[in-house]
Amino acid sequence: MLARSTGYRNFQHFRAQAIACGRLEEQASPDGLEPVDYRRVERVAGHFDQNAILLRWPARRSHQDLCLWEMWSRFEAGRSYGEKAVNAVLEARHGFGDHALLRRELCDAGLLSRTRDGRDYRRVEVKPSTEGAALIRHLAGRGGL
Repeated sequence: MLARSTGYRNFQHFRAQAIACGRLEEQASPDGLEPVDYRRVERVAGHFDQNAILLRWPARRSHQDLCLWEMWSRFEAGRSYGEKAVNAVLEARHGFGDHALLRRELCDAGLLSRTRDGRDYRRVEVKPSTEGAALIRHLAGRGGL
């Protein structure tokens, strides 16, 4: 009951978080409101190499969403990008050869906005989810920035 009252599904979920938290050496949550599933962050980090290059597109939607946060973090805030510039940023950060998929997913998720004609792209300034922020920090610690 105590584990559930703090936002975990059960005691095993609480214990797994404590173990994963120790492996990642991260703090529980930046704002203290929502617990971070460090096991999922660690699993998603497995889709990236040592230089934070996305090696493969995950099959699970929840893992895809976390990968999108990492791609989102690679765009400068307030800067306008053309389609070729967006493609160049994405091509440099993934290794499976489908920048169009990433660009489309970023726009569909609301992390990039584009004009109707598709000429101007901008990063949408939103706060990453706690797990997205944990993934960004974890990959930056690998030397990916």
